[in-house]
Amino acid sequence: MYWRCHVFFILLCSFPAVVWGTSLLPSRTDVDGWLKELGDNNQFDPALGIDWGIVPGPFYTPELGLGIGAAVAGIYRPDASDKVSQNSTLSLSSYVSSTEAFGLALENRSFFSND
Repeated sequence: MYWRCHVFFILLCSFPAVVWGTSLLPSRTDVDGWLKELGDNNQFDPALGIDWGIVPGPFYTPELGLGIGAAVAGIYRPDASDKVSQNSTLSLSSYVSSTEAFGLALENRSFFSND
């Protein structure tokens, strides 16, 4: 039964692309523009304290069903003048799904004292 739903969904989504010659998916340039607005500038400035970025997105798994999640990531240096240690990271991620499941995670990796 599930494979029929997947085939139907794929055909339904591809129908407008075949008929009108357009793609339903955004271009890479569009996605890059959206990510830039969410904090992706491909640069790290230690003077900011913590340089934050956000990555939202939908997902589907057989166990959790359809859902949406987001990750907020921050890059920082405990000592801004330390040029030897790698950057430290702080991330917070969460999701909620159609099966009423939810999750929350916090992770921190810190590097001190000239590595």
